[in-house]
Amino acid sequence: MTTTWRTTLPVLALGALIALSSIVTTQHAKAAGSDTPTTTTDDKDKDKKEGKALRDIQELLKTSQFEPALAALVSYTAQHPDDADGWNLRGYASRKLGHFDVAFDFYERALAIEPNHKGALEYMGELYVEMGQKDTARELLARLEGLCPHGCTEVAMLKSFIDGMSETANRRW
Repeated sequence: MTTTWRTTLPVLALGALIALSSIVTTQHAKAAGSDTPTTTTDDKDKDKKEGKALRDIQELLKTSQFEPALAALVSYTAQHPDDADGWNLRGYASRKLGHFDVAFDFYERALAIEPNHKGALEYMGELYVEMGQKDTARELLARLEGLCPHGCTEVAMLKSFIDGMSETANRRW
């Protein structure tokens, strides 16, 4: 079979339609507010606001104001459900208030978002120590040591907590 414009034209037309449909679909999705990441000034401002909100919450935690911190974290995690740091801190505040069952759930949520979140692994290890499960805490310590082969703050803090020599309420953020 010889290739002529009559056999080539339909193939070219189909290719053009496919290409145009993806462009139109992409533009329509952007206009509809899709999850396509962009780097606009608005996004940068949003990141700054989120960072400031977490810094303010950390200040509350540093001064052992766990109830106001937890209230702020409930709002923060509702607005930022994919922020592992927010869920980790919510677990920390809950644990400090003695709500071990929900603290565990919040650490799990942080780890579901970011499986190697060192802070969540450390705090979950501390939770296990407080629940009398040092062996499970040591398993998390081993996992942290794998993430930090040359050492890191989270490894040192969890080791100290397991050995009974540290309290994270005085932690430096």
